[in-house]
Amino acid sequence: MEGIDFTISNRPFDREVLDWAREACVMIRQLDADIHQAVSDCIAVWNFPADGRELLNVSLDGYADNETLELGFCGDDSWGDYTLDVLITAGRVTGSSGGD
Repeated sequence: MEGIDFTISNRPFDREVLDWAREACVMIRQLDADIHQAVSDCIAVWNFPADGRELLNVSLDGYADNETLELGFCGDDSWGDYTLDVLITAGRVTGSSGGD
């Protein structure tokens, strides 16, 4: 999970946030199949290849309140400007949405 960009607003990137980032890496690894399915479902109408997905960043803004991560994805050139977000809450994929 090297190379993941983590973001957080209105809070310093302190030791606790680093712990959240470590926990997020474990969750992302464990939920890879579910995340892939959420991405596939979100882009199915556009016929974009899900294998072309690239994780842009992980927002930790909701982690302190309700253990929510927001994963931002883009794709290969066939996706154009389309991006999507996958939500993980309390260790489960709970939603996805996308647009350009």
